Amino acid sequence: MGCQTRHLGKNLYSRDLAILKSQCETSDKTGKAYSDSEATVILNAIATDRFTSPRARIKHSYYAEFLKFMFLTGVRPQLAIALEWEQIIWERDRPIKIYFDRAYTDGILKPSKGDRNGKNTPRVFPVNSELADLIMAIPKRETIYREPRISRHLKTVNRPHYPNLVFPSSCHWYITIDYFTNKIFKPVVESLVTMGEVSEYLPTYHSRHTTQNRWLESGMSEEAIAALLDTSPAMIRKHYRDDRRYYENLAQNITLPELGD
Repeated sequence: MGCQTRHLGKNLYSRDLAILKSQCETSDKTGKAYSDSEATVILNAIATDRFTSPRARIKHSYYAEFLKFMFLTGVRPQLAIALEWEQIIWERDRPIKIYFDRAYTDGILKPSKGDRNGKNTPRVFPVNSELADLIMAIPKRETIYREPRISRHLKTVNRPHYPNLVFPSSCHWYITIDYFTNKIFKPVVESLVTMGEVSEYLPTYHSRHTTQNRWLESGMSEEAIAALLDTSPAMIRKHYRDDRRYYENLAQNITLPELGD
């Protein structure tokens, strides 16, 4: 029997988050993340169709760029799903920044941050060399020429709006995160766990945890990460940071002061 997603009060964005974290995800996974090496193994397995059935209509590799984008940026899946080419700013034939201003959840195109202040101020995300190379390698795929359901709170798109998606599904429309998780991501990761190449299965949303932990280990501040990923330092510490890895890394990089200093 399938699991039911719990609706969290009347906050629609909490409900959307619950949907994205659904499929029996439990609180014991809070803060857990894949290591960089595990993320690389997962990405390679999907990109090379290592576990794709010969009878599969759609190969796992179709979604390789989508997953790598999430591991590189740490954005919530609903933002990556809604990403359109018009949101990417280019300079001299290379992408330099992305404007995240919309999210696709529960069949509706919405503001990425909800209608908190009555303004839909896009969040600017810088594009580094690795991310630029990925964006430039993404094949341009057709999106069905029709208008999605659009929240009345979304003020940054013209109406009628016909999306030109960066990551359309194999059906040429918005990706369904539960389909991607259950049919692509989960079977691949569970196979890698069985083979001892990944320690445990963590759901798709934990690509966000993985990115934040990688950035923390590189020395980025919680404040900088929060500004990039539309969260807060408190939320990073409570929900995204893998404390075991964080404190191990912190201890390994401490230089103790001398007694005579």
